[in-house]
Amino acid sequence: MTGVARRVELEGAFNLRDLGGYRTASGGRIRWRRLFRSDSLHRLTEPDVAALAELGVHTVIDLRTGEEVRERGSFDGTTQYHHLPLIDQLRSRDDVNKTYTDPARVSARYLEILDEGRAQMKEVLSLLTDGSTYPAVFHCAAGRDRTGVVAATVLGLLGVTDEDIVADYVLSQEAMERLLEHLRAEHPDAGEELDRVGPGLVSLFGEAMMGLLNAVRDRFGSFEGYADTLGVPDAARALSAALVD
Repeated sequence: MTGVARRVELEGAFNLRDLGGYRTASGGRIRWRRLFRSDSLHRLTEPDVAALAELGVHTVIDLRTGEEVRERGSFDGTTQYHHLPLIDQLRSRDDVNKTYTDPARVSARYLEILDEGRAQMKEVLSLLTDGSTYPAVFHCAAGRDRTGVVAATVLGLLGVTDEDIVADYVLSQEAMERLLEHLRAEHPDAGEELDRVGPGLVSLFGEAMMGLLNAVRDRFGSFEGYADTLGVPDAARALSAALVD
């Protein structure tokens, strides 16, 4: 498909993007309109839900904590919904700003997510290696961190270049700025609190994702090695069969 927009414009989500088009190690390209990454879908309007239906989205993988789902709700469209929280609880706001303004800390945190969320990552890969899952979208709250870790794993398993994996991650920068603007408009009395969390929310560093890619290779040898430790040894081949032309 030529001329396909990577970003999907919605009213209630700010970071919904297509993972199609990236060239893989096999020489093929990831199919468009098969796999999407996003921020939370609980704010979607009726037109948004219709837009997802038009895209044919069949499966939603929600990476948020149980508390986030209880407090904010989840996507209730006519899809297969899977709640697979990659972390048990969110970090404090002060810790978020301390971590997410330091690329080295971000890399370390992302590796922790892969370690802490092994059982859930196995389920995510089990779903994404099943062709009947697609079209699918996976998301967390902002679509940057937990979603970014899953996107890097999938793209890494497909042999997408480091340059493209990092570039895909950094695309969340603009979306984070739009999300912060939305939060300020939606919660006008929370300006002081948003000033505190703003730097951590909108800070994205390509070197943070590059640090994760290097850390995975140092720890596991490759993303295939990581998938092996999860008990999904055929993940790369199965993902390629489901996603790559």
